[in-house]
Amino acid sequence: MNVKFLLSADNKENISSRSYYNPFKLKSSVKVLQFGENKNLSIDIDLQDSENPKYLGCYAKEIFRNLKRIETSCTPQYGYIKQQFQITEKMRAILIDWIIDVHNKFQLKPETLFLTVNLIDRYLERSQIAKENLQLVGVTGLFIACKYEEIYAPYAKDMEKVTSNAYTKSQIIDMERNMLKVLEYNITVTSSYEFLERFARIVMMESRAHSLARYFIELCLLDCKMIKFSSSTMAGSAVYLSHKMLKFMPAWDHRLEEESQLTENDLRNCAREMCGLIQGIKKTGLEAIIRKYSLPKYHEVANIEMLMVR
Repeated sequence: MNVKFLLSADNKENISSRSYYNPFKLKSSVKVLQFGENKNLSIDIDLQDSENPKYLGCYAKEIFRNLKRIETSCTPQYGYIKQQFQITEKMRAILIDWIIDVHNKFQLKPETLFLTVNLIDRYLERSQIAKENLQLVGVTGLFIACKYEEIYAPYAKDMEKVTSNAYTKSQIIDMERNMLKVLEYNITVTSSYEFLERFARIVMMESRAHSLARYFIELCLLDCKMIKFSSSTMAGSAVYLSHKMLKFMPAWDHRLEEESQLTENDLRNCAREMCGLIQGIKKTGLEAIIRKYSLPKYHEVANIEMLMVR
């Protein structure tokens, strides 16, 4: 029995996303410089924001070090999907592609998407799921993530509609209880998105390169094989590959290396696998992420010609 993932045409509600504080986000008032425009230019963005209580520059490095410390403690084991009797890697990819569509429909924060995928993977690692309930796990993971990340989260009835009423509100709430119990209520996790925002902030990343790097880390969500790389490695590889493709040099400079404790050589394997994902995405039939990153607001980066990394 195949599970169909469809957006309900009846659900016209949009959940608006308000501005919110994130110490790793690019500051809109800071002039964006083309990466590599001046090799001698080095701005300590945290020092610049040290007196600004909104950005907490004095704590940013400490926050980042803590994220690095805990990043491996909140990710599923590589290869966990093989323990599932009915769920395959392809079925998981179809689910995540559908979630990306729903995430866009509700205009949710990027953090919500990454937390959703983390919750789904960690739950599937610990529980056997029948394939007809996979979409229920997905929509419930999104429901939990919205409550954690969003100011105005969708209601359970919205989640019911977005599955074309394949599941009831009661089923979603029951699954929510079960997922939280299985996960021991541990939903504070790190993600490649948080690391990417930190790296982008450090070098004041050019907006097109930033969109391209975001495209790369979201592509990684579709393939559970990418779980073998840490979140910081995926984020660093996305920055490195983005700069390589757009010919911004150096692709990985001393500031990023010092902050991440990752060298260019540490990033190459992950960057190569990202190249493979980009080259193969159109053959998979998973179109949500391509549609998203073909939009002008993301500089149409999904249409950029791929560059192989050696």
